[in-house]
Amino acid sequence: MPAQGCDLIEERSAAAAVNYLGNIFAFGGIDNEQNIHSTVESLRVSEITKGWSFRAQPAINRMDCAAATYGDSILVGGGQNGEVQTSVETYDPVSDTWMPAPPMLFPRYGHQYAVVNL
Repeated sequence: MPAQGCDLIEERSAAAAVNYLGNIFAFGGIDNEQNIHSTVESLRVSEITKGWSFRAQPAINRMDCAAATYGDSILVGGGQNGEVQTSVETYDPVSDTWMPAPPMLFPRYGHQYAVVNL
């Protein structure tokens, strides 16, 4: 049975999620009324009963996007919000700030990111 207090603040599907240093982050998505979110929520797993909290919002609302941790940052990109996106943003969870990153060459949605050390 799930722990109490772990429901997301906003309903969302088609969101991207990552684990970063014991915190789960949920980016974007869409609710039951077809509103595409620009919000970000985080949950500290060690304090799950405290529930989710909002974090800084990215510049673009998106659903069906991809997210991956990379070093001390989280990359979030692609997806759709009426248009399929090429944009990518970098989120710094420590400072709770966003920065633009170079765009993808082609618009994508429903994709995934993977970080590979070569």
